[in-house]
Amino acid sequence: MVAASAFLTALVTLPRHRSSNTLMMAIMEEDSYRLHSNHHGGGRLQPHQDNQVRADTDETTTTTTSSLHSSDYAPKLGHPTSYDDDPPFKGPLTLSKLAGSSSDYNRVRIRHYYDKLLHDDDSQQQQSASIHLDENGNVDKSSKKILTPSTPTNVILKAIIDHLAYRYAPVDVKEVAESIEFYLRCGKRLLGAARRTTGTAIIRDDNNDDDTDDDYSDRRNDMMNNNNAVHHQQNIINVQDLCSGHGLTGMIFLACNPPGRIIDIDGNSIIITTTCIDIVEPKSHIVLRGIIAEICPWVGVDGAVSFITSPLEDYATVVTTTRQEQQQQRRIRRHNSTTMETIVISTHACGSLTDKVLHYALTINASSIAVMPCCYTGTADGAPYGVKRMLGVSLAADMRRSFALQECGNYHVDFASIPKSITPMNRIIVAERRKKII
Repeated sequence: MVAASAFLTALVTLPRHRSSNTLMMAIMEEDSYRLHSNHHGGGRLQPHQDNQVRADTDETTTTTTSSLHSSDYAPKLGHPTSYDDDPPFKGPLTLSKLAGSSSDYNRVRIRHYYDKLLHDDDSQQQQSASIHLDENGNVDKSSKKILTPSTPTNVILKAIIDHLAYRYAPVDVKEVAESIEFYLRCGKRLLGAARRTTGTAIIRDDNNDDDTDDDYSDRRNDMMNNNNAVHHQQNIINVQDLCSGHGLTGMIFLACNPPGRIIDIDGNSIIITTTCIDIVEPKSHIVLRGIIAEICPWVGVDGAVSFITSPLEDYATVVTTTRQEQQQQRRIRRHNSTTMETIVISTHACGSLTDKVLHYALTINASSIAVMPCCYTGTADGAPYGVKRMLGVSLAADMRRSFALQECGNYHVDFASIPKSITPMNRIIVAERRKKII
């Protein structure tokens, strides 16, 4: 609760000391990037061209570091860790971007999109729509295949796309591509962060005042007493899709991680569940879940997916318990065979709803967080005018959110993105919780 309250304060107060220096460095790097964005090579931080010399011994370019200033460096380019604000598609569904068209061009039902591709003269486009036509020009029912937990992720995603088209799913192709690309850009990192906090590792949360020395000693003694015993622990990672709409993104997380796919540090299987939360449950939610469950049976298991109809504020109030109750829950969990970690995701929660999602995630100490904001009006309030003028309102707002997560929630914060042909609001804030393992 202290961290969550500090998050709200940080959104309206500029970070000081170390964070202020970091903010200024980010601004200088952004400015240098714009001036020298044509410099590429090897993933190195690129200095001004005047500070580069040609080595006599080979044909590579080296940098004279002694004469460089920190403001001479631009962001990494041409490197696996580089940030790309318009990356290529990673998933099996690739949307076209016509000249002069907007992202609304792809707001058509996925079956209609497939029909266009299947009758397109472009053989490459036809290959991307791999469902087969029968002699009457209809989709062949034999294209439906039941998947198993050992099916590779790329095969699962392609099968889901094909089956959504085959079953005339009530979802736009834009939203399917958005959910898939969101998962492929950050899903592995989110699940990895949650996985690291499961099992019998002795983990102390330095940000939680209730995690006393006695609690820590009890956990250590419990592990030592059971060290030689055969203990099969059931671990659950609950993916909470807030402001979820039809909940396809959360169900993609579940579909791509069947039981047995993820193992904790003790070798125990981790079960993924999905909870969708929104003010209204769309009729398309149950339809989409049923369609996906036809080829991914683990999605249809009771309790695998749940939808909670509630305003975000009311849901957060119900879920957030008192400190005494949280402490009692931890004591009970030490003698139980089930542990649970939480991942919080949200795609295009409008305006300040994204801030409420982040505040809720901090309140429950989520293992990892990923949000793709939109509708930035008013979200950069409190940021200096010069920052908003130089970086734009949207980036200024997301920078403030990233600083708040790092400062108040002890998270490692990064940015990712999906292709702009899906949506111009394509930036993802990814946060992985740091925990001290002793």
